[in-house]
Amino acid sequence: MSTYIMRKGKAKLSDLQDGAASLAGYPGAYLGRVYYVDNINGSSGGDGLSWGSAFSQLSYAVTAAEAYRATLGNIYTRNVIYLAGTGTAYTAVTALPNYCDIIGVGLTPAVMAPGCSYHRRS
Repeated sequence: MSTYIMRKGKAKLSDLQDGAASLAGYPGAYLGRVYYVDNINGSSGGDGLSWGSAFSQLSYAVTAAEAYRATLGNIYTRNVIYLAGTGTAYTAVTALPNYCDIIGVGLTPAVMAPGCSYHRRS
C-alpha cells in the first residue's frame, strides 16, 4: 500500500477518494480497477469487481489485474486488490502483479509479511 503525505495547502482529503490520489509524476497514480478476493464467499467465475462477485483466490485477481492493465496499453495503470482475511489459507501465488496494491482486510492476520498492510473491513 502506498503512503501519502498530506501537506497543508498542497493536498486535501478528497484527493484520497477511493484510494486514487493524484500525485504529479508518480508512476501508477492513475487508478485502474479495484478487485476483491474472498476465499470463502468468492468464486472462480466471478468478475472480482465487488465483494458480491469476488474472486475465490488471489491468483485470479492477479491475472485479471495484469490483463486489464495490458488491454489499456498503459504500463503505469495502478490496480488495487482487496484480500479478505477469512482465517482460511489462500492458495500460494507464484507471481505478483505490476503496479498493483494488495491490501488485506478483515480478520487480523496471524503473520504480517514485510510490506503488507492490514485494514479492518467494515
